[in-house]
Amino acid sequence: MTTVLTEHLHAGAFIVSEEEGLYSRDQIMISNLTAKTPGTVLGKSGVPGAETATVAADTGNVGTGALVMDATAPIAATAIDGVYEVILRATGATASFDVIDPNGIVVDAGLVGTTFNNQIKFLLSSAGTMTIGDRWFVTISRPVGTGDTWDALNFGAVNGLQIVAGILFGDVDLGAGSQAAAAIVRTAQVRLADLTWPAGATAAQIAEGVNQLRRLGIIVR
Repeated sequence: MTTVLTEHLHAGAFIVSEEEGLYSRDQIMISNLTAKTPGTVLGKSGVPGAETATVAADTGNVGTGALVMDATAPIAATAIDGVYEVILRATGATASFDVIDPNGIVVDAGLVGTTFNNQIKFLLSSAGTMTIGDRWFVTISRPVGTGDTWDALNFGAVNGLQIVAGILFGDVDLGAGSQAAAAIVRTAQVRLADLTWPAGATAAQIAEGVNQLRRLGIIVR
């Protein structure tokens, strides 16, 4: 009788290349309520209450519009750290504007005088005049040490786990909460065939996940 043994990927076996000095890796805290293998594509759920949102008007603005973050829930769990841009696309008291995330992706369109609520929540009001091209910058930052909880990518989540944040470097064994682990989070090349996506992921979802990895500087071969 022949016994067939199946060996899964060793730690980091999905990597084609990475930067020297462990630059490509970060230590993370990851849920171990399910076991995970190297190459698992990850998302992370943040702690919005620990984040801050800072608003600055562009120095070249002509109009007198004012952007004020929501006092209760300015930052959603799906927001990402970095600088969001709010750009006026028309003139008037109910002019349209676009919100662009830190990766240069348009989040959504909004209207002056109507609360915008998608990743970030704010009100852009007309304080007299609104001018096409005027812009505001909203910087989202999380203090060091507040941490994120990482887990396998989940396209159906609404807490941030639906957004690609990195790739698990080594094994995560079944546990009762969370544990420290390593992840590739920037500037690397990896093999598509060695990545583990959510069960049932469609070709379109994987293609979007690959694009999100690329925005992190992780190139999928």
